[in-house]
Amino acid sequence: MHKPEKERIIDPEATYAVIRRCLHIIALLQEPSGEGRINAQVLADILSLDEEGEPLQGKSVSRYSKSYLMEKLGLDIGISRGVPRWEMRTPIEDGLLRKLMGLYLDFISIDYSREIITGTLAGKNPLHAMGILARLYFASVEKRKAVIEYDKDGTGRPTEYRVRPYHLAIKDTELYLICRKEGSEAVRSFVVSKIAGVRTLPDFFGEEPASVEDHYMHSFSAFVGDRLYSFELDAERSVTNTLMNVFGGLRPACAPVNPEDEAGRHTVRFEATDIRSVCKQLFFYGSRVKILGPPEAVSLMREMLDDCRGVYG
Repeated sequence: MHKPEKERIIDPEATYAVIRRCLHIIALLQEPSGEGRINAQVLADILSLDEEGEPLQGKSVSRYSKSYLMEKLGLDIGISRGVPRWEMRTPIEDGLLRKLMGLYLDFISIDYSREIITGTLAGKNPLHAMGILARLYFASVEKRKAVIEYDKDGTGRPTEYRVRPYHLAIKDTELYLICRKEGSEAVRSFVVSKIAGVRTLPDFFGEEPASVEDHYMHSFSAFVGDRLYSFELDAERSVTNTLMNVFGGLRPACAPVNPEDEAGRHTVRFEATDIRSVCKQLFFYGSRVKILGPPEAVSLMREMLDDCRGVYG
């Protein structure tokens, strides 16, 4: 009589440790200098600095590299017995590299934005916080319509919205539900920490939503407007690189369009829909940045200055 196969019990901590070690190995094999010995035992000695128990052995690193990284992930790692230096022989495919870096950062860095988000969610609704996330996520996977109870102003009297959940996305220090409200063609973002409840509906939607990257490609903030504005700035050299970094996520990328003039200033251009958020950011730079266009942004900046004068004189 055939006996049913005994279910294998997976140790979460052990699995977590293996993932961390594999990511460390990939990262160390991408070390750019190309100098020194990098082989199984050298990697084991380095990885042991991040271990709580016994030091790792070189044979464990070899097993991880061959079984998980080369066979499972298909990475091209040069490994031969007696070779003094292992190496990553070909670049990792861009999409896979981004995923691996995202996971690696979870292990080696503190995502303070995420710390704020999880603290807010857990503090507001400790009993159901993860349940709300799961409902929203699986509704997006199933393409199932849902009703969210949204307490925008924290009054304790949420408003119900019928939505088509598309994505959960972190922007700045908030987690947002990107969705489309029923009866509207516009795609909007709801702050997840303000969602008091979710219930799924028996109805489905058929459209394929745009990616998160495409949704925010013209937005500096989480707000995505209906109109695209072409910004042109006159900026000092000292702040040009900062502007390129701050607005670097926009498409097309923020960039100077000419060499600096005799006064050491550049003309910088980019496109964005969230005109108010952009003006708020540019307000910080004072005289170092002047908005040349669009006229709506110039008018808005004047309004903001008048408001400040009314308060501070």
